[in-house]
Amino acid sequence: KKGMSRSFLSATKRWFGSKPGVPNTPTPTITYTTDSTELQLRRLGDLCFMFGAYSLAFTAYHAAKRDFNADGAWLYYAGALEMAALSLFMQSADSTKKAHEYAEESIMTYLNSCRMPQFATRATLFSAECMRGRGLHGEAAKQLIRMTSEESDLRSALLLEQASYCFLASVRPLMPRKYAFHLVLAGHRFSKAGQKKHSLRCYRQAYQVYENKNWSLAEDHIHNTIGRQAVLLKQMTEAAEAFGLLLSRASRQSATQQAAFFREYLTTQQELNSETGELPTLPLPVVDNDSIQVLLGKPPPPSPSENSLCYASGVSFESQSDEALRWNSMEEQLVTAASTSQVKIFKPTVELLNNSTNNTISPTSYAGETVSVSVSLNNPLHITVTLQNVRLLWSFVPSSGGLCQDNSLDVNSPAARTHVIERLVLQPDTSSKVILQVTPQEVGELCITGLAYLLEGEGGVGVAGRQLLLPRPRLLSNKDKRPQDNSPFASDNRLRLNIVQFAPALRVSFQGLRKDMLSGELSTVTVRLENCGNLAVTRLLVTCGTPGLVALGSPQRGDVMEVALPVGLAPGASVSVDMQVRAHDLRGSYTADLLFYYENTRDQAKPLYRLVRHSWPILVHDSVQVSVTSSRSTGSSKIEETLNLRVQVQNSSQVHDSVKCEMCVECAALHSPHWQLSDRSFHPAAVPLGPQELAHFLLKVRRKGGVGTELSRLPLIDNSALMPSPEFLLPFDDQTSDFSGAEIRTMESVVALQATFIVMWRATIDTRGGDKRVAVGQHHVKLSHLGDMSSWPPSPAHSQGSPSPATPLRIFGVDCAQETPTDSLTVRQQLVTFSVSRPPASTTPHDFTKDRLCIVPVDLHLRNCSDCELLVKVEATGATVGKKGYMYSPHPCHSFHWVGCTRRLVSLPPHRPLCVKMAVAVGLPGAYNLGSHLTVQARRPVDVDFVTQSWRTDAILIVT
Repeated sequence: KKGMSRSFLSATKRWFGSKPGVPNTPTPTITYTTDSTELQLRRLGDLCFMFGAYSLAFTAYHAAKRDFNADGAWLYYAGALEMAALSLFMQSADSTKKAHEYAEESIMTYLNSCRMPQFATRATLFSAECMRGRGLHGEAAKQLIRMTSEESDLRSALLLEQASYCFLASVRPLMPRKYAFHLVLAGHRFSKAGQKKHSLRCYRQAYQVYENKNWSLAEDHIHNTIGRQAVLLKQMTEAAEAFGLLLSRASRQSATQQAAFFREYLTTQQELNSETGELPTLPLPVVDNDSIQVLLGKPPPPSPSENSLCYASGVSFESQSDEALRWNSMEEQLVTAASTSQVKIFKPTVELLNNSTNNTISPTSYAGETVSVSVSLNNPLHITVTLQNVRLLWSFVPSSGGLCQDNSLDVNSPAARTHVIERLVLQPDTSSKVILQVTPQEVGELCITGLAYLLEGEGGVGVAGRQLLLPRPRLLSNKDKRPQDNSPFASDNRLRLNIVQFAPALRVSFQGLRKDMLSGELSTVTVRLENCGNLAVTRLLVTCGTPGLVALGSPQRGDVMEVALPVGLAPGASVSVDMQVRAHDLRGSYTADLLFYYENTRDQAKPLYRLVRHSWPILVHDSVQVSVTSSRSTGSSKIEETLNLRVQVQNSSQVHDSVKCEMCVECAALHSPHWQLSDRSFHPAAVPLGPQELAHFLLKVRRKGGVGTELSRLPLIDNSALMPSPEFLLPFDDQTSDFSGAEIRTMESVVALQATFIVMWRATIDTRGGDKRVAVGQHHVKLSHLGDMSSWPPSPAHSQGSPSPATPLRIFGVDCAQETPTDSLTVRQQLVTFSVSRPPASTTPHDFTKDRLCIVPVDLHLRNCSDCELLVKVEATGATVGKKGYMYSPHPCHSFHWVGCTRRLVSLPPHRPLCVKMAVAVGLPGAYNLGSHLTVQARRPVDVDFVTQSWRTDAILIVT
């Protein structure tokens, strides 16, 4: 009866009473006696649980919790639910869901109905451990997180930490970020509870997940908290490291926040330095180790103006890697010219060491010479960073033994002298290239380890520290030899230098170098050579990257020039020499490269030679254009062999150019082994040529008697003192032809000139800035064949006033039927020139009333224009061609006859004239063209057939 009543009352309360999970007003606490049936049933469940009878225990707990629920004893009800859930957890895995529901109801009852969070916490811990054992890490974490509150920071911190471990143990899915996030929350609650050590431990563990994940704001919060907690715990080393990590990378923090981080770091690091006394590694600025470059030798100071003393540019940090091939080629030319034997293995000199050079071998420098190191310093912050007393750190091992290190503020060590940059300001979010220098004073091994400086903050707070320089080694390829430790990287010794004592040091400076010139302009530059080393310079060679640009000293093999030093150049001595510079013939921007090679007095010294580089830009403007057309003179057959040169000179500058000039042609010259200029010429007076104006000259050239290269000069104005510079003339190269074998030189000598025509000019230059100056220059035109028009600089179109002769129409490419100057038949038709003259005068008086036939003696002048002996056949037997059409009236008569020996066969030596006596008979007075019935043929002794010569001559005989 009692059992039925309880079941009925319990069912009524479940239907109409309040649910234990819903908050309601507290009910009076129900108290059971010790011998009550409900407590006896609960004790039964406890006894079964202790003996491992979890199924019987669950049955007892389940019956008890129904009675407790019916009586409204919520505290007993929650306890029975808690134990029932544990009993189910201890059974098979099939009851996990039911156990989880019982545990949830128990926890909610403790919280809402009983208002006892400590019991809810206990139930939560039991339930969480059970669910973790069943692999339900997510559900366990949820229960632990739900129990956190603002009432107890310590309890919440413990629960959050345990929840984070649940997320860490989760497998499906993986939840490392939730683990780290809840560790951060736990650390924050530990900090509020005053547990600094536990807070620091949580943040350290969380940073292991956020590290290098590009979550910059989360990392900043972690580092800032770690730093502050470490300061409170007097762990200054860890605090400085954490604050330093806030500064060494780009961040999305505001400039104000970064300034606060910076102040905290400086304060912490300053306190740490006062404790340790060491030179720490600072986080700012960030050193770019890939940008480390080492320059052997101090870079020269920049020249303040163009006309002042300009030092050789040498090798600079701005030198591009692609320029090394050009300089190495020039160096090889110098080494080959200086060596008495053939150079088998050429190793170029490396003065700038960077990532693109082979740094496995330690470079060699000299005592007393500066070693410069360039490195990029990056400021990742949004605020300005100021450095003071920036210098290099180094260690030095003298040749006599021992060790010397530069870790103090003394920059004047007996082993090396360190150069200091007093103040360096790094702008926000920028990289700055810094050049630091050290000068070794003794012989030994110098190792550059890093750079030292004072990091300055606001309010006079500053921290002295250093940064290590660690060049990144080069990755070895499959073909490279592996080191002994089998490392895949090659050793990098660019910062480990061998210092030697004795060597010459040549300092080269220039006076008068111009960066703006006219094409072909000549300029004299004074080159000052000073030996700043401790050994004498014995030999000095120079080469230029652009052939024909400079002339200095005497030429050697190729483009190498040697500067005469009769007694050498002693230490501290200097000498000045003149260097001729001729600008490029074409307009544009160019770079001129000079390489000086010098040796010392010690034959066994290494290296055997040293180099000095110099490069300077040249902007070339238009000046003149010269066109020359050569042809044989009609008087070439009599006394001497002569040519006519038709010369056209044009001022090629434009009116709208930034540089305007007026030209005056003062001198002409010819450089040829066979020809020289004659005094007989026609040229205009000395009239200045404005932009695009022309001048024409007609010059005569005669063959020289002897063989040998000679420069002939012809002044075109009175009192002209300009002399051409033969140093800029290219040597004569052998001409090519269509012949083969021994015929080449013999046949081509007929039409080949092998001459260079030179024009010397003077110009008055006006710039838009109002500056004026006078320039002198020379232009060269190479004359290859007779009859060709040669122009230089080349022009895309013929200039006005000198129309080009009509040429055959060509539709597809070059006309194959057109003969070239070296064609066999064309050349053989120009072997002999001839002319007819009537000595002593061309007019002959005769009285036809007394004698109806007039016999007139004439001279036929023949000249051999080739280098071989010729057989010449002259035929004057009558008209060999039809009557010519003449453009003028009256025209010459044709009614005359050759008399006497009209067919002659003579031998003509090379380049020699010959006069053949002949006679003509006329029957009427008139004018007679003696060349109309005359045929001249020639052949060489090796030829079979005679070839009719194409030379035309008009010899007029007047009989009155």
